[in-house]
Amino acid sequence: MLLLGTLFWETGAGTPAPPPPPADTTPPPRGTVPWLSDLGARRTKRDISRERERYGIQDELALAAIAEVAARQAERLELDEQKRFEELSRELELRRIEWDARYLEALNVMRERLIGEEIAALMHRKLRDEEDILVLMMMAAGITI
Repeated sequence: MLLLGTLFWETGAGTPAPPPPPADTTPPPRGTVPWLSDLGARRTKRDISRERERYGIQDELALAAIAEVAARQAERLELDEQKRFEELSRELELRRIEWDARYLEALNVMRERLIGEEIAALMHRKLRDEEDILVLMMMAAGITI
């Protein structure tokens, strides 16, 4: 019997369990729902954009809209920055694409590229016309090359 009593005292079987830790009594922040906190952190615009790029959803549509707007603006040689912004904004809104600041940058780059290509084509055409005129003048003067 003494052996059994010693076993209880050494193992701590006779001692009561420690009290549970106090419950968290701080109120949750306003506007939060406790059962939604398990869903994880909020996704940022960058995370959403990466996922869209991965599945090829949004950015291809946005690039198509930007290319169309850039072509129209390059054709008209639109100089007013506010008008360029508003036209892109309306086009994206019509296609139900969420606005992103990098879309305006892409529009400006595409527009400048298209204008540069147009200027290069005009210069090439002008140079070719000048060469043709020079050849005609030489033919008229009777000079052979």
